[in-house]
Amino acid sequence: MIPSVAALVHHARRITEPDVPKALVGQLQLECWSRCAAELRDWRARNADVPWVDVEMTRLRADPVATLRDVYAALAEPLTAEAADAIRAKALTLKAGQTGRAIAPEEYGLTASAIRAAFPGEFLA
Repeated sequence: MIPSVAALVHHARRITEPDVPKALVGQLQLECWSRCAAELRDWRARNADVPWVDVEMTRLRADPVATLRDVYAALAEPLTAEAADAIRAKALTLKAGQTGRAIAPEEYGLTASAIRAAFPGEFLA
């Protein structure tokens, strides 16, 4: 995910900073997202009474209705047939995750091991 986010941010920043280095953007995104993950982990620990469900993007893309049905069930809420139909219809129109090519961490000055090391273990699938 980090290389993909770095590519998106790099593309946007080049509008006003044409020479912004890819490695700088990669490092800043890794720091930002790993800090957010650590803060979320800490928030969850302080708020154990608040229900939450982690969802892997690959599972959501593969079967959005089943994935969201499981999320709703974990939160003791029903997923209506109308909502499931709407999710199916919308999923057909989305092309999320189709960047055209895999983006290697090295393209943004990162390594897979550096990305893994930056995140709390529970955020690594």
